[in-house]
Amino acid sequence: MAEHRSPKPGVGSSSLSTPAMTLLSVKLHHSRKGNKVYISHITFSIKDGEQNVFEDTVSKIVQIANAFPGCKYFKISVLVNEPTKYFLYEEWDSKQDADAFKASKERNDAVAHVASIMAAAPVTVGYTVESK
Repeated sequence: MAEHRSPKPGVGSSSLSTPAMTLLSVKLHHSRKGNKVYISHITFSIKDGEQNVFEDTVSKIVQIANAFPGCKYFKISVLVNEPTKYFLYEEWDSKQDADAFKASKERNDAVAHVASIMAAAPVTVGYTVESK
């Protein structure tokens, strides 16, 4: 079992036991009635011992995303009780903005760097939501 450690800058920690619970605990970063926002959450499983490599890379991805047009919120956290599992929560002005980021060279260069240390394929769920 990996020892518990603090994540690197740009990577938070979470005690959430399932990604679905996050939707209950995350306040959407829009409040005006009728605003639509695209949100997604992604869970990652990393090979044990590769957390530092993953965190170095995702710290860069977080910086790139937060500066990207249309990004409202982008954060990745390590699960406290499962140090090889990470949870990404992101909000975008639209799905098109999120897709543009996912197609960007900067993001794809960084993602390619960590593909070999994934223990399993990431699981992604996305939604377009509207304030009521």
